Order: sequence, then structure tokens, then C-alpha cells
Amino acid sequence: MVGCMLESKVSVSAGVHLAAARSCITMADLDGPSLCAEDPYEGGPVYRGPKIILNEESGIGITRVPVEFACVARA
Repeated sequence: MVGCMLESKVSVSAGVHLAAARSCITMADLDGPSLCAEDPYEGGPVYRGPKIILNEESGIGITRVPVEFACVARA
């Protein structure tokens, strides 16, 4: 089983991909992002009721992270 608490879509997306890729994972409780009041990230899995649908983007599928949430390297 793979699960989450109240993480954002960024971290849960990795868990969704792991659960989809491994046949030994037979249950997933990855509804954390659907419980959040706001989703500032674009891309990643789409939540439709009890189903989580993966997209065709590379990596975990997140296509945009708002600048206020991004880590920026400082010189």
C-alpha cells in the first residue's frame, strides 16, 4: 500500500507513479491533494472521484510551480 496525509500534488504525484508502476502495490490512498482548499500546481495526476488519472507529461507531470513555492538557488 502507498498512502499520504495532506501533502501537495507534487509529492503525491511521485507516489501515484510508483503505485502505477509496481504490481506488488495493490492499494493506494493518495487523495491528499483533493482535500486541499487550493492547488497552486499545474499538471500532474487528475483526480476524478475515486480515480487518479496520469497524464503524458515527462517526470511526475508537474508542468508549473508558482514562483512563491519554488526553491531558487542564490549565488
